[in-house]
Amino acid sequence: MNSSKLKQSIQGVNLFRMIFPILFLFLLLIVTLQFPLVNCLFPTNIDSSKSPTELYNSKSIYVKTNTGKLYYTGYDYLKGSSVKGHYFYSLENGKCTIYLFSKIYFKDGVPSTLDNVEIKAMLIHNRSNLEQLLTLMAKDMNWTYDGLASCTDTVIISQMNYAVIPSVLIGIFIFFAFSFSLAHIFILLFNIFMPQYAYTFVVLGHHGARKKIIIDAANELEYKIYFKAENMYLTKHYFIYASKFNIAIIPLANMAWAYKYSRLHRYFIFGHMNYTIKIYTKNKFQYIFSGKTKESADNFLAYLKEQNENMLIGYIHENRLNSKDIMHSILSFLFK
Repeated sequence: MNSSKLKQSIQGVNLFRMIFPILFLFLLLIVTLQFPLVNCLFPTNIDSSKSPTELYNSKSIYVKTNTGKLYYTGYDYLKGSSVKGHYFYSLENGKCTIYLFSKIYFKDGVPSTLDNVEIKAMLIHNRSNLEQLLTLMAKDMNWTYDGLASCTDTVIISQMNYAVIPSVLIGIFIFFAFSFSLAHIFILLFNIFMPQYAYTFVVLGHHGARKKIIIDAANELEYKIYFKAENMYLTKHYFIYASKFNIAIIPLANMAWAYKYSRLHRYFIFGHMNYTIKIYTKNKFQYIFSGKTKESADNFLAYLKEQNENMLIGYIHENRLNSKDIMHSILSFLFK
């Protein structure tokens, strides 16, 4: 395998990694389109050209309006036994419109009338609540429910339900999530078109001459493989890990300590033992390779010991004491 093939492997890895951020980006776009964030931050003005119902049907559910004169219905919005809001109504050009105000909107009790109040509100369609309210109002007015309902807008203008802070927080989350996804995709695209600058290759500069390591590792991977198990390869001078998720190249001379540990994964009544290999390098890098079988982990460590006799193998007390200075790793890499 020449270095260009190794770079092609890096391109394949980054291409595979793009699947999740692209899917996440599409999901964010769907959420953004479904959630009327812009409308909440910049509510639509209600004017005489469109009724609340027409705005509601056109998905403009957040509005700003000057109410004109409003009259207290004498009825409140209850949640359980607690009063949360108060219903008002307006009469203009033979049309009745219902308004719902939060109880905290009024500091000195609920007034009988409100004049020219400018509010931001959410349009809500709650048929059962509106029917109950109109039934009670019609009784108070000595009118029929059908008569009152025929001239009442079916959408309630609710100042109580207008909550800009949650919308702003959701907007901030969407913005940063969108920015992160785009940045991630651009980085992966950069690694695809310029694989020599991918992080896998850049980090090799901490192990020696980067270009030489890439060429030597590629040649040895093609002609001098001493050990191969799952995605792990040992050549004369390098340990190379290659999967669809990631690629790692570690010079054997830089390895200081390697050991395995197990973890039991349970699925209902079934259990599955997985083994993880952890490698510390002399320049305080830590590499973690998970999801291995016991046989491949044992054989890998045995071959590793043959290739590098000065390397510490196994998690024993003596090795842990001798490795105190490298256990506080500068960087850690996880591979699956």
